[in-house]
Amino acid sequence: MIPFSGLLVGGWRAALWGLILSPASPDMRLPMIPHLLTLILEGQAYVLTMLAAYVQGNAFLRPRSVGTESHWRGYWLGLKDSARLYLLIILVLAVAAAYEAVEVIYLVRSPVGLP
Repeated sequence: MIPFSGLLVGGWRAALWGLILSPASPDMRLPMIPHLLTLILEGQAYVLTMLAAYVQGNAFLRPRSVGTESHWRGYWLGLKDSARLYLLIILVLAVAAAYEAVEVIYLVRSPVGLP
């Protein structure tokens, strides 16, 4: 809702992912490979979210870029444009969730030795 705040939050999240998801030991590198697709898809959703934040902020600060003179009208038009991007973001996250479910059910079970 605050123009360009999504860029800051996205950058912070990227930094946290680097710390949280880095393998603690060399033995953890191979087991993380199947999870890379989930990380790539979720990372793409974050990039698209940052793009939506930029689109909204740009429309607010430069209303002429969306064909209006008023900053508040630009804010609402930017919000509508970013909402369209959120439909794509929802799709990407749904695919990531489906893959992660398959990963948990089939891929994680066998290397760990769970029944």
